[in-house]
Amino acid sequence: MFTSLRKKIGSSLLEMHAKNLEKKRTPKVTNFSNAKTAGVLFTLGTDEEFKTIKTFLNYLIEQDINVVALGYYPGKVIPEAYLLRKGFNFYSQQDLNWLYLPKNSNVEKFLEPKLDLFIDLTLEKQLATSYVAHLNKSTFKVGAKNANERAYDLFFDIQKDRSIKNLIEQITHYVASF
Repeated sequence: MFTSLRKKIGSSLLEMHAKNLEKKRTPKVTNFSNAKTAGVLFTLGTDEEFKTIKTFLNYLIEQDINVVALGYYPGKVIPEAYLLRKGFNFYSQQDLNWLYLPKNSNVEKFLEPKLDLFIDLTLEKQLATSYVAHLNKSTFKVGAKNANERAYDLFFDIQKDRSIKNLIEQITHYVASF
């Protein structure tokens, strides 16, 4: 009972902050050719998904995009194997306040700059990742439908193949086409 009440309060608080930020934000369509900076958000799942995400980040770097990656681990302790990865920052369930909103320096650093492109690779809507999706100041935001779609300028319906690999393929195809 208290958990759902706390999540509801957290969601309301997030929505209020997001509306204020959206009033100040001017979306601008950005592709991989003209983006200088990009932020990538993901949920840490399987090793295979992590390899797919790493490959995608390398692709963005090859496009001369300065990339910042932030991963959410839905458990309390982030596995050590991921902590020492260069170019990756993480936060976990342990970094959430009593309203289930992230309170972590990695999240704050990720939200500070105004990036050209924000790519949300999370597949499920969670308050911990919705916070980042809604409150980052990027000029162009993309992600999967039914995750944090209200935060995006462009979202992809991947219901037929709901995988990170498919989402990345869709993003790569369409964002490169603009």
